[in-house]
Order: sequence, then C-alpha cells, then structure tokens
Amino acid sequence: MPGGLGWYQTLSLFESVAKQCEIIGFDITEFAPIKGFHAYEFSAALLTYKMMGIIERLQSR
Repeated sequence: MPGGLGWYQTLSLFESVAKQCEIIGFDITEFAPIKGFHAYEFSAALLTYKMMGIIERLQSR
C-alpha cells in the first residue's frame, strides 16, 4: 500500500510491542485474494507465521 509500513518496519514494530506488552491475539484483516495469484496469500501466511514466532520467542514463560 502506498505510504504504508514496509515488511521489515511491520515486523520491527510488532517486535517492539511484544517486548513491552503481553500480546494475547492479533488479526490479519483487509485480505482480498485474487483468483490465481497466490503472492498475497503467501504474504499473509508468512506474516502470521513471523508474528507467532515473535510472540513465542519473546513471551514464552
């Protein structure tokens, strides 16, 4: 999205929040797949995977 956060900015922001706050859930919204084009689906899945990893790494007790 023009003017939006980039990939690494998003992960860095999420990691900063996870260091300071307990994250109990998150939601990937505004996902509109295009038939036959799977890059957006892959990106949403990878973002979910990365966010789950950050939570596990920083908040496992």
